[in-house]
Amino acid sequence: MKANIHPKYVECTVVCGCGETFKTRSTRERIAVEICSHCHPFFTGKQKFVDTAGMVEKFQRKFDRVADAVAAKKKKDEDDRKAKLAEHAKKIEDDRRRKEEDRKKKSAERDAWAVRQAQAAAEKAKAEQDAALSAEARGESAPPEPAAPEGDAPQA
Repeated sequence: MKANIHPKYVECTVVCGCGETFKTRSTRERIAVEICSHCHPFFTGKQKFVDTAGMVEKFQRKFDRVADAVAAKKKKDEDDRKAKLAEHAKKIEDDRRRKEEDRKKKSAERDAWAVRQAQAAAEKAKAEQDAALSAEARGESAPPEPAAPEGDAPQA
């Protein structure tokens, strides 16, 4: 190893702007610093803004606009989702109501058909009875002809 090429290390005192001092080793005997671990915001947890030409305020305004935009978009998305759900619920309710009305209409048609069939059967029975009475009165005994059905029952 060569002699006299390495610097001479001595015990050094570091003095901070906040008044804190501590010892370390360096090539100098005294070092003055503006900030240390006792006063730096990262280590203390306190945040100080050094505002240069309103840059911090400009950033805060920009950040607030973005936050407002995100909140507005979130609210709009939520409103759209609620509107879509309401529309879907209304469609389901309309379909249910329409099916119920169709069911009632078909039931009424079946009831009307049954009434018509009963009336037709009653008229047929009365006609057969009248025919039998008139044939008896004339002395004939001829069986009456069967009547054709009036129509098919409505499909369920």
